[in-house]
Amino acid sequence: MVNTGTGYTVLPGLSPFIPPTPAATPLTLGDDTETSVTLATNFPYPGGSTPALTVCSNGFVSVGSGNGTGYTPSPATMLNNPLTGWYHWHDFNPSAAGSGQVKFEQVGPLAVITFDGVYDFGGASAASANTFQFQFDTASGNVHIAWGATSLAGNGILVGYSPGGPSADPTSSNLSTRIPATFTLGANDQLPLALGLSARPIIGTAVNWTTTNVPAASGLGILGLGFNAIVPGFDLTLLGAPGCFQHVGVSATTAFLPTGGTGTVPLAIPNSAALSGVRVLGQSLALDPSINALGLVTSNGLDLLVNPL
Repeated sequence: MVNTGTGYTVLPGLSPFIPPTPAATPLTLGDDTETSVTLATNFPYPGGSTPALTVCSNGFVSVGSGNGTGYTPSPATMLNNPLTGWYHWHDFNPSAAGSGQVKFEQVGPLAVITFDGVYDFGGASAASANTFQFQFDTASGNVHIAWGATSLAGNGILVGYSPGGPSADPTSSNLSTRIPATFTLGANDQLPLALGLSARPIIGTAVNWTTTNVPAASGLGILGLGFNAIVPGFDLTLLGAPGCFQHVGVSATTAFLPTGGTGTVPLAIPNSAALSGVRVLGQSLALDPSINALGLVTSNGLDLLVNPL
């Protein structure tokens, strides 16, 4: 994975497997555990840099502790882990009798983490041994994954990279057929702000306007309500929010505090037949000074038609 500054270009391996030297440090890792290694110099990755890496016994490395130590490879979990990570995710047990160890050493600018003959969980012989390594180039920010012999036993194996926070699912790929042609990975993958309704807007009921995919850096959201749609939408690019549009002629606003990327605003619909057929339009925005020059992102517009049933 060649660091482009905004992500990675993925290529066939450029760096060979580096056999651990006697100077390599065995890491104290049991089943489903993690530990931290300190780097000689900071490792730059798309979106940040780190002075240390967290190594999980189940075959993944993260920029800190927080991605858990789960043993079941899950694309959804990987894509939504809070911290940037690189994965050869599988259920390993370096504390099994006879298993090899996970080792760390610095080789020039490379921080090398090697699973050196580590057994699959439940393995009891050399037939269960797996050898592979992550090489983190502290000079360039490139990341290499080099494989030796693997057992192909035990549970599934998930190889990949995911930036911290929610990421869209690009679907799975077979790296053995895809890597001969290069492909790119982004530094981050912010899902669009989305506004929905918890239930149909029926007279005499209460529903919630629900805004999802609120950026982690946003501490405040605003729901705008009105009765007129702006078609095809007013482009906010010139104001400093490229890709954002205003879809609603706003008559009233209400603020909400998002939690876990979601914010809700209740809407009580009076039990009045006169409201049947009334249209109410809504659109959310989330305030995030870091996201663009205008400091906000906008959602889709949502058109409600109040119904009697």
